Amino acid sequence: MRATRRKNEPEPATPGWWPEITSQEWSAFLALAPKIGGPAPRRAYLPRIIVAEDDAGTRELIAWSLRARGYGVTECRDGFELLDRLGSCFFGERKFDLVVSDVRIPGLNGLQVLEGTAGMGLPPTILIAGTRDPEIDDRARRSGAVAVLQLPFDIDLLLEKVDAVLTNQPQWVGS
Repeated sequence: MRATRRKNEPEPATPGWWPEITSQEWSAFLALAPKIGGPAPRRAYLPRIIVAEDDAGTRELIAWSLRARGYGVTECRDGFELLDRLGSCFFGERKFDLVVSDVRIPGLNGLQVLEGTAGMGLPPTILIAGTRDPEIDDRARRSGAVAVLQLPFDIDLLLEKVDAVLTNQPQWVGS
């Protein structure tokens, strides 16, 4: 739902989906934003990452953090959209370097997509699980996931793992 303004009411200082933040708080956030996650490394090639998460706030946080780190990000809301984006890899339309997916997204869940595409030469996958579950860790590892992070997680841990995977230094991280 979009808030409406009266004719003489000034433009809000913050986006309409964050009306409770004052302009001073928004300015302070923007001043700190480049410092979150460290500086973006300089690259000749912009690595592309798919972020599949049904919770809009979590998806936006992950995507924003990755973009601030210098990565190109494509966002998906469910498993079918994720599978559709991954399908573009088969036809050479777009190359992705990494997938970051929630385990429990609508449609096909992240683990089903990973298991269904295992061995097809698709990008490495980092899964995000809402609960600690050794079975999910085991299935993810057998299907080729490079990490399973448990919610809530430290965004810096995710960024470290992404950097390690994209510089070919992966180490398994289970929940």
